[in-house]
Order: sequence, then C-alpha cells, then structure tokens
Amino acid sequence: MGTDESNALVGISVLACVKTLGNHSGFYICQYTPNSTLPTSPNYSASGPNAGSITFTSLNEKYMEGFFSVVCYRTPTDSVIVSGTFKGDQLN
Repeated sequence: MGTDESNALVGISVLACVKTLGNHSGFYICQYTPNSTLPTSPNYSASGPNAGSITFTSLNEKYMEGFFSVVCYRTPTDSVIVSGTFKGDQLN
C-alpha cells in the first residue's frame, strides 16, 4: 500500500510535563496512518521508553515548537520512520 501524503495523519501525545527546552526521549506516543480517508489504511504506532525522540526549541504555557523522529510499527516486520516539525498552541 502506498502513502498518500496529502491524507497522511500523524498524532503525537506528550506523556510528561515538559518544562525545559531540548531533547526528550520516550516521553510521547506517536500514531501514523498513511491515508486517513481510507478505513482500511494501516495504523502504525510507537510508545514506551524507546519510542524515539522529541526536541522542544520553543516552549511556554501556551505555545510549543520543535521536531521529532520515531520508528512506528504495525507489526514487528512492518515499520515506518516518521519525522517532522511542529509548532502551535498547546491543547489543554
């Protein structure tokens, strides 16, 4: 199955209260769906202490910015590398 980049979906949940800039490993859950418009599109995920890394370059009470990289798995032999940048208001 190919990836339709215009419909790909990446979700990141930060699991810890991050108060400092810099790299934080294993503090988040990542979910990736190659084509969110298809109900049969596979879901890939990663969590736990070896999930990957997330780096915060700007952070305050309402705003965060940075980049991340993680290997998400569908099965032990089917994985994708998901990386990118983020910026915007935090959701409480």
